Amino acid sequence: MKINLKSNFLLLGDADIDSMEFDSSEITLRELLDTITRRATNSPGFLNRDGTDLNSGWVIEIEGRSFDMCEKGINTMLKDGASVVINIEMLGGG
Repeated sequence: MKINLKSNFLLLGDADIDSMEFDSSEITLRELLDTITRRATNSPGFLNRDGTDLNSGWVIEIEGRSFDMCEKGINTMLKDGASVVINIEMLGGG
């Protein structure tokens, strides 16, 4: 299965990717984030210590919807061809 990715930073630390391939027919958002973290040269640390929620500072959308709007949150199932946007939250200031 293929998951399409977009981000406002280099997802793998030193390289950008626009998709990832998986052997299974569906995975959770948590599994996707774990996989990106393991493959990254400089782990971005998406998940909190016990892996039950996102660390602050991340904005994630699944098929154009905030993952917070998904009933299962971090455990939302992703299917083949799903579109996931992973952004670093931009801080305002001035």
